[in-house]
Amino acid sequence: MFTINFCREPLRKPLTCLQGRSSKKDALALFRLVQIYMGDRRAKPGMTLNSVAREVTWRGLASAPLKDEILVQLCKQTTDNADTGQRESLRRGWELMAICLAFFSPSPAFTPPLAAYIAKHRDPSLEDRYPDVGRWPVHVQVSHYAGVCARRLERGMASAKQQRTAAPTAEEIERARSQIFRPTAFGGTIVEALEAQRRRFPGRRIPWALTTLAEQVRRNVFVTDKTCVFTTRSCSLGCGTWWYPHRGNLPRTRGP
Repeated sequence: MFTINFCREPLRKPLTCLQGRSSKKDALALFRLVQIYMGDRRAKPGMTLNSVAREVTWRGLASAPLKDEILVQLCKQTTDNADTGQRESLRRGWELMAICLAFFSPSPAFTPPLAAYIAKHRDPSLEDRYPDVGRWPVHVQVSHYAGVCARRLERGMASAKQQRTAAPTAEEIERARSQIFRPTAFGGTIVEALEAQRRRFPGRRIPWALTTLAEQVRRNVFVTDKTCVFTTRSCSLGCGTWWYPHRGNLPRTRGP
């Protein structure tokens, strides 16, 4: 388990064993980016949360050793952070960890301690006690972020051989962030989709988002009318955001 704690000062050396002067320099630059994202360092003109998160994830994707360094830095900056009174900093640190884990996973050696660190901050029962997300205390938010991190870590481990190398787009970064509190029916595992469905529609057919979309595609498979194509797309968008389509209320979308 980690014994390093949150700090406002810049790092003097990497937190992991990195080889080469270039990698060590990148590690120190990454820590500055982490501090900027968390609001603990002033951002340069033109920087946004998405641009900083994109830079951090891209550097992790481009260098395998830096993946562990980034995640260790985030564990450091989310340890004993709440004691400083900077709750937004703590929230952003967990948010950035969840975003990173949507694009890359740690090394096999670091996976167990990271999983243990995440599990230490996770309490699924809290979300049942605080159904109103907008009023969640900081410890409930941290628990939710930890749950998302755990699922993304598990998903990344299952597809470790297929991890991407291309830099994420700004849209992908925004999607990775928004899905922390607004998960879609698609893009995750079937288990995650079923868990989300049980919370929203315990009486619906399992898994209704997939079966409803499949039924819509089946109806239109031999139809060439563009209206049917748009209807299928609308059904996909609706199901993906947990909008249950009923007969006659499919939303209309504009075609290309």
